[in-house]
Amino acid sequence: PLQLAANPDPLSATAVISVAENSGFSSGDFVAINDCTQGDIVQLSSVTVSPGSPDELEIAACSKCFHAYTVPGSLIQRVNRIRYSVRNNSVNRPALYIQENGNDAEELVDGVEDMQIYYGQDLDGSGDVDRYVLPSVINKQCDDDGNSDCWRRVANVRISVLLRTIDDGVVDEPQQYQFDGTDYTATDRRFRRDFTTIVAIRNHRL
Repeated sequence: PLQLAANPDPLSATAVISVAENSGFSSGDFVAINDCTQGDIVQLSSVTVSPGSPDELEIAACSKCFHAYTVPGSLIQRVNRIRYSVRNNSVNRPALYIQENGNDAEELVDGVEDMQIYYGQDLDGSGDVDRYVLPSVINKQCDDDGNSDCWRRVANVRISVLLRTIDDGVVDEPQQYQFDGTDYTATDRRFRRDFTTIVAIRNHRL
């Protein structure tokens, strides 16, 4: 992370942030700005590099950025964008793929048939999750309420994956199983099992 050398007050589409020379940031990068008590993730629209001078980072349009940051004490760092998806691989088997920063997706785990991700919201600030919902539900809530803090109520993430054996004929008859609240009967004789984990967001705060 690099120290901010200028104070956009608050962040806006015209804010220009100065950081150390040769910072390595590029136009289009997503960056996180924080001072340990608050933070924003924004995209850079341009980066101006002049020998012997600080790099100047211009922020792309960000209608929901509202925090002000003091200098020194605020940091900026690049955010890696990682996307997971389930698709068929080169031998037509379902697999889990990973894609980083818009690069080509790479196969991560063979035999992953399905994956579902839900976000646990703490709606009343009690510290306990009140409901698990899809991201589309949270986005709609933000749009309906005009409240940019909707995502700050997310306290944890629940991830479920359904795995199946590579080979067919493992079980004596088509397996009956449940995934994501729905009952299924397999059309083959592969063995399936679901795994679920809940990941707490340690910096969750309303």
